[in-house]
Amino acid sequence: MQELLTEKFGPLDAATLARLKATDSETLLIWGKRVLNAKSLAEVFQDSATH
Repeated sequence: MQELLTEKFGPLDAATLARLKATDSETLLIWGKRVLNAKSLAEVFQDSATH
C-alpha cells in the first residue's frame, strides 16, 4: 500500500506512514480500492477516523 500511495501521490509524510502501519488488513483493502480513483490522499482515507 505504501508503494502504491507513493507512486500516485509522491513521498508520504511520517503521519501517513504511521497510519498505514497501525491499520488492520480490512481497512488496507478498502484504501487499496480507493487509491485507484482517488485524486488525493484525503480521498483514500475518507471516513477512516480510527485508522
